[in-house]
Amino acid sequence: MNKITSYGVISQIYILAQNPEVGLVSRSFYEYSTLDSVRVDFLIKKFGKTSILKIENHDFKYCSRLFVREGLVLKLLEKECQYDTETPTTSNNRTKYYVPEIDINQNEGKLLGLAVRYRRTKIIKQILKAHKIKPDIKLHKSERKIILHPKAFMVGLFSKGLCDMLEEEGPDLMELFSTNGMKKYTYDCILYEFCKRENTNYVKLIIEKGADVHAFNNLSLRLSCEKGNLEIVKHLVENGADIHAKDNDSLKFATKFGNLDVFKYLVEKGANIHAKNEDAFKKGYFYLVKSGVDICSFGYDLLKNACAEGHLGIFKYLIQNSIDIHENNDKALRMANIRFNTDDFLKIASRNGNFHVIKYLNKNGANIASIGNKNPSNNDLNRLSDIFNYIRVYSTTSSHKNRTTGYASNSNTNFNGDIHELNQSTHY
Repeated sequence: MNKITSYGVISQIYILAQNPEVGLVSRSFYEYSTLDSVRVDFLIKKFGKTSILKIENHDFKYCSRLFVREGLVLKLLEKECQYDTETPTTSNNRTKYYVPEIDINQNEGKLLGLAVRYRRTKIIKQILKAHKIKPDIKLHKSERKIILHPKAFMVGLFSKGLCDMLEEEGPDLMELFSTNGMKKYTYDCILYEFCKRENTNYVKLIIEKGADVHAFNNLSLRLSCEKGNLEIVKHLVENGADIHAKDNDSLKFATKFGNLDVFKYLVEKGANIHAKNEDAFKKGYFYLVKSGVDICSFGYDLLKNACAEGHLGIFKYLIQNSIDIHENNDKALRMANIRFNTDDFLKIASRNGNFHVIKYLNKNGANIASIGNKNPSNNDLNRLSDIFNYIRVYSTTSSHKNRTTGYASNSNTNFNGDIHELNQSTHY
């Protein structure tokens, strides 16, 4: 019986019955029927949102004593019941009611949305401050009732334009939006935008106001790791952002864009450095080793990335830490080959100095003859003669010389260069 007479069931029976005498069925029915929230639903169900506040013959058409209970009226307005602003009221009643001439929330709040989109700051402030307006009407206190503006209804706010205005106007404008009940989705959107702009002060303010740092799968954190803003990254993590989201993408972005400070911080906070992340190998290897990671377990991937991009310092460090340069049939060396994979790495060699990587590999025992026998063009030979000479001399003098042919067969380059000088190059 207690379950049957619960608030939810009784209130729904009263509302759907559309008969106020149902309130006399029992004490529970009577008590619930007197609650403003139940009476509001009852009236809306009976008369509709568009009619409940309709004026006729200088009075409310359906509920002449409606404003005796001010709380009831406020709840009707909260339910977005439309009040009549056109019908004049000159009744002889003792109480007069004054309502705003302008509905600031017309068309479901689109007025504010348009003002934000077109950056009409003055209009925006007027709308956001409207609920504080208290008209000074000179009537005896007992003879007047004033209906104030509701708070602004915020929907479809353009986040980029909103952030532009917030930066221009300062935190006071942000406070106006918050006071009017800014939607959570809007907070989340502008948090991302301010992370993108690296506006630390507003990032902190938006989080304080209730933005969700997990929104859009922790997108704000991933973006901040890409930007390299350590202060924002720390603040997001301290407020619960997930550094492991999307297979440790935060670590990936930090290393991809060379943000070592952010990389270190994420590792200290427990980011998974063992996740498949080639960028982390390339730019974070020193810190990985310092943190006790067995980089030998990543041997081929580390060497491959270092070779492909000509990072001689990475090579030295990896080889000194026992990476096997012969792994996968000398593929690391072949990745450094200027003719490997339809000349893609020829460009890398000329741009990033892979010549010194090749020399260092050879000096440490790699099979330079495994580079292959593809013949370069004359243009390549003229532009990169040092690299070709070195490979030609060492491939023909090694025990694997039968695997290669002389690269200089079509070139006028001088084969009597100082090989000793090349080996002693100060570049490595």
